[in-house]
Amino acid sequence: MHTLATSSAAFGGSDVRAAARIALGETPELPVLPALAERGIGADPVGRTAALLVDLPVDTSPRAWRLSDTRGRSGRRAADFLDRDLDAIEEQFELSRGAVVDGGSALPARGVRVEVCGPWTIAARLELPGGRPALGDSGARRDVAESLREGLGALADRMHSRLGVPVRFVLDEPLLWHIASGAVPAPSEFDPVAPVPAERLATALSRFAAALRAYPVEGVFAAVPCRGDEGPAPRWGVLTEPPAGKPRVDGIVVSADDLLPWSGRGPAAGAHGWADGDSDPQAFALLDVLGTFISDGGRAEIHRPHLFRGLRQEAPRTAEEAEAMAVQLVRLIDRLAIEHPAAVDALSLAAGAEDIGGDTAHAARALAAVRRIADVLPRVAS
Repeated sequence: MHTLATSSAAFGGSDVRAAARIALGETPELPVLPALAERGIGADPVGRTAALLVDLPVDTSPRAWRLSDTRGRSGRRAADFLDRDLDAIEEQFELSRGAVVDGGSALPARGVRVEVCGPWTIAARLELPGGRPALGDSGARRDVAESLREGLGALADRMHSRLGVPVRFVLDEPLLWHIASGAVPAPSEFDPVAPVPAERLATALSRFAAALRAYPVEGVFAAVPCRGDEGPAPRWGVLTEPPAGKPRVDGIVVSADDLLPWSGRGPAAGAHGWADGDSDPQAFALLDVLGTFISDGGRAEIHRPHLFRGLRQEAPRTAEEAEAMAVQLVRLIDRLAIEHPAAVDALSLAAGAEDIGGDTAHAARALAAVRRIADVLPRVAS
């Protein structure tokens, strides 16, 4: 049994080399390609993803990123940030080759985690020259998706060639359910962006993931909203249980605080348990989907696992604290009704953006903490 430890890409600060050093040093089996948005335009998630588009130049408008005839200053800046970030992770891999981990033999990386906007969200965030979201034009939407697929494939080839490991792509789709409900803003209320059926969204996203498997990838995961507190209700089932014969994503990304049913979710919240499903039906619905997905061979990346012990719980600093949190993860596995060995191998644990958004020392502690839990989980679950 083995559980991988990794991290969100959203490091704080502006020192990408320090972030890459922490990512590879603390989570050597699945380090993340850092994305430091605090550096400004071009380092943001949309700019990072737009820099990967092939033959679709971008620039910024007063409101958003925009498709353009030629790559503008902001587009060049985004491409430069991406090149620097890739150079930083490649440099750290080169420095770490042959290094000894924890007094034993070298622990080779199994992959690199790369986080980008998914094809639906990037189409909603990019404007056409006239100001309308590319999402509202079926031709432009297809062009953006195909360009992104080609760009991600080229990135996977580059990283595999230079680092010798495959890529885990995490497709971040925060707007997926807004797109399904027709809630994507348009320049004019008289020309709204039409909703796209959730089943169509899920099918296209799963086909996109399937196309990426032609490249050296460790897996393609989807990160979509788990709760409908501030928007349309999630419909996880269409993503994890596609029609017979249709492809699906390899894994899903969820946060620990979305999985546990809490008796309250405000600042004073803290009590949780498995018996209060009526007070938090969304958590129980997500648990059911997750259990079915893993039982059918899917994988899950759980962010901020230390929150299983309480919303105000801090990340573990000792082996004893990590073991106590691993016990809570085993309780989750039991709730999902999955055999322990299969569940442990299907799970990855990750430090969340909230954990690594501070200074480098804070980020290093957060990654070390999630690795402690991942290291002890197989023993606790055995």
